[in-house]
Amino acid sequence: MIDENILSIDQSISKCAVTIWNNNQPIYWNVFKSGGSECKKKLKSVSYFEKEIDKIDFISDNIIQLVKQYNIKKVIIEGLALNAVGNATRTLAGLYYVLLSKFKQLNLVEPNNIVVISPTQVKSKARLLMDNNGEIETTNEKGKTKITKIKMDKNIMISIANEHWPQVLEGYKNSGESAGREDLADSCLIYNAYLQLQKENK
Repeated sequence: MIDENILSIDQSISKCAVTIWNNNQPIYWNVFKSGGSECKKKLKSVSYFEKEIDKIDFISDNIIQLVKQYNIKKVIIEGLALNAVGNATRTLAGLYYVLLSKFKQLNLVEPNNIVVISPTQVKSKARLLMDNNGEIETTNEKGKTKITKIKMDKNIMISIANEHWPQVLEGYKNSGESAGREDLADSCLIYNAYLQLQKENK
């Protein structure tokens, strides 16, 4: 296996989580947080801007700096949810394409080394880290057996990530000054989905 640093990104304008991996071990993680300058209750861990484009620049510039600093050769990024709508989705799409554009323009990451993982794949591959692949067998009064899949909600995803990469989530919470727990969990599970897909394609 080539010893290289790989970056996984859970895209978000408000809390963009990144994790850097080497030999399948996390070696760096962070959450870049941005908010609107109109926000009354401001947090020290959040950078505030008037315009959405400034938030996008802030997050993308931080990611580019990481790519340079850690000599990242491969980026795993979560794609956009196809059924998502609204202003937040348009802004997220802006971040997505700005990142891809900067990687290309700065000649930092080869296009074929930018791997896009769909949200559905992230959830389905996270199941492989659960007991019985996240399936529960129940028997009704008539003795008929039924297998049901556990719903992959936010708390389940965090629980899976915390079991496998507790050091990444340590100290983070779901909200407040130390927010980013859920987002870092996703960045880990995005990388997991990449690994699982690699195994399947061998």
